[in-house]
Amino acid sequence: MPDHDPQTRLRAGRLTYLSEADKQAIYEAALDIIASIGMRVHHEGARELLRDAGCTVTDTDLVCIPRELVGQARTTAPHMIEVYERRA
Repeated sequence: MPDHDPQTRLRAGRLTYLSEADKQAIYEAALDIIASIGMRVHHEGARELLRDAGCTVTDTDLVCIPRELVGQARTTAPHMIEVYERRA
């Protein structure tokens, strides 16, 4: 049964932001998943690059990426990428 209390309806749609601790917890969990369970990488060339960089390919296209490699990639990636309209 829907709640018709106006105060509850206002709170239900309120936007809340994650705390820094929440963001860090999500990031750490993602690193754990990528390192232990892995992620599907469908592009053969990308899998070879990842394998050469120290990742483990555990299935045809399942790649486990070590936490250290993710950290290294983050330090070398640009902070911002400019995106342009294709028709311009």
